[in-house]
Amino acid sequence: MNYRMWILLVLVSLIPCGLQAETTTSGTVSTVTIGGNYLTKTTLDWITSADAASSAVLHLTDADFFGIIHKVALRSDATTAPTNLYDVTLVDSDGVDKLVTGGANVTSAATVVVYPTMHASVSPFIYGPLTLTVLNAGASKRGYVDIYIQRYDSRR
Repeated sequence: MNYRMWILLVLVSLIPCGLQAETTTSGTVSTVTIGGNYLTKTTLDWITSADAASSAVLHLTDADFFGIIHKVALRSDATTAPTNLYDVTLVDSDGVDKLVTGGANVTSAATVVVYPTMHASVSPFIYGPLTLTVLNAGASKRGYVDIYIQRYDSRR
């Protein structure tokens, strides 16, 4: 086998076969300022896909996330509640889950409030885009993620 053929074989073997990309679903993002200009509540409205993956992935690249996360509320929709014990992650551009496993096995019967801490009671700092991923929620299900962020204004 010549050298070029061997390189081609290696490159072809690196191409994933039969794998599909994540299902990206549409959702809405709304932000409300609470208590002056420093605390905001951002609500992410998600709907899982209707296919076999039944996941929801929202790439929040246009949203302005900058500050400390104080708490996150995970809520189910009243009419199309997700399957019980679904999973939620909120990952930054470095691949860090800002919920720090607090979004694992979420009950759909009640609102679950997460107070994320990264290192011995230090709340996670966020800066830039986030990716919300919901798994194991069932097909065509809906829920909400409320993120309470203490914002910082670098112009002061």
